[in-house]
Amino acid sequence: MSPRKKSAKGGRMPARQAETHSGNIVGEFIQEAMNPMRYTGKHVLFDSRRDALNTILAFCGYSLGEDGKLRLRAQPAHTLTEAEEYIPMC
Repeated sequence: MSPRKKSAKGGRMPARQAETHSGNIVGEFIQEAMNPMRYTGKHVLFDSRRDALNTILAFCGYSLGEDGKLRLRAQPAHTLTEAEEYIPMC
C-alpha cells in the first residue's frame, strides 16, 4: 500500500467513525493494519505489535488473534495485570 493510500485511509477513519457512531471502523482498521500478510519475514514485529494491542484491547473485551482477526473475550480486563496476563487462545 502506498504512503498516500495509508494517509488517505487514516484521514477518513475519524470522519467515518463520527458519521456512523460505530467502533466497527476502528476494528476494521486494526484488522487491516495487522493482516499477517503484511508481516511476512517480520514475525517478531507482528508479535510485539499484537501483544501491545492485546493489552489495550483486553480492557474492551477483545483480543487479536495470530490471524489478525479481532475476537470477543470471555470478560474484559479490569486491571493492568489482568490485561497483561491474558493470552489469547487463538
